Amino acid sequence: MVRMCMLGAWLLLAGSGCMQAGGPTAISSTETATFAYVHRLFNERYALLERRGGAFENSYHVYKSRVFDGMGSDSLWTVLTQWLQLLNDPHVQLVAPNKEVWYGHAVYQLRPNDDHFDIQRIATRLTATQAGEGYILGRLGGLGYIHFAQTGNQMENLAKAIALAHADSDLIIDLRHNEGGDFTYALKAFAPLNAQRRPIFSSRTKNGPGRNDFTPWFHWHLEAGSQPFLRKVVVLTDRYTFSAGERSVMMLRSLPNVVVVGDTTLGGISSVIPHTLPNGWIIRVSIQQILSPAGEAFEGVGIPPHVYVPGQPLPAADAPLDTALAILRR
Repeated sequence: MVRMCMLGAWLLLAGSGCMQAGGPTAISSTETATFAYVHRLFNERYALLERRGGAFENSYHVYKSRVFDGMGSDSLWTVLTQWLQLLNDPHVQLVAPNKEVWYGHAVYQLRPNDDHFDIQRIATRLTATQAGEGYILGRLGGLGYIHFAQTGNQMENLAKAIALAHADSDLIIDLRHNEGGDFTYALKAFAPLNAQRRPIFSSRTKNGPGRNDFTPWFHWHLEAGSQPFLRKVVVLTDRYTFSAGERSVMMLRSLPNVVVVGDTTLGGISSVIPHTLPNGWIIRVSIQQILSPAGEAFEGVGIPPHVYVPGQPLPAADAPLDTALAILRR
């Protein structure tokens, strides 16, 4: 994942209509006012307090005592990020001018094992290769292969990978290091893999300040394709499969011909809304709860693969990919 330049991210988020109607009202831009605003914002608008918020809520007075007017923006940044880190939520992000985006999850912030996946090395193994922004596809060992780095309009290229594999071979969909985007693109793209309408997940959205103020549950389905591809499919995941990438995994694992191989996903599945803080910083807040059709909540724990095969530091072999090839050749 490309770490965003702070000024560019600042302008992007600041231009997105951050403050929502009915949200907390800023009174002052002082450090204490900003801290109080964050506390109220998460108390009223954050959807995951029951799941992620125990240590965060319990430590409120500890961190509040460290904030005073005139302490300076750098010190306030330190207090806020230390406090927000207790949520361990990768969707919680703090943005300020001349600073790198801060991510509220150790994996995304510190990037451990980031070198266990290298799409350029995979590209050297492909034939009939096609590539564009956020995807690469081709033939791999006689099978169809496609990698998605994001979940957006690049998902439309799945049809090309299916065409490569359709007649006589199976398919690998690689979602390792997929940094998310808009899962509705996946809803459309994955229909050609599906023979009948299937439930994939349910969501409800925080819609008021009360702890239990949510919309009714909405039940999402993957529709059937007109001429579905029903051969074997292996989906590859790792600890950097995130957000809409994880919802894509939830869609695919509902299919009977799919095996998920690799590592557990990151566990940040909610949708988010950015808010502007009184001092002008931007913070992103998770606003949804997501459940699988079986009632499983993967938020905070990640989606486990069917076959657990963690990646290894380069230049070791790509064990998850080699396992996928072995499964499909059985």
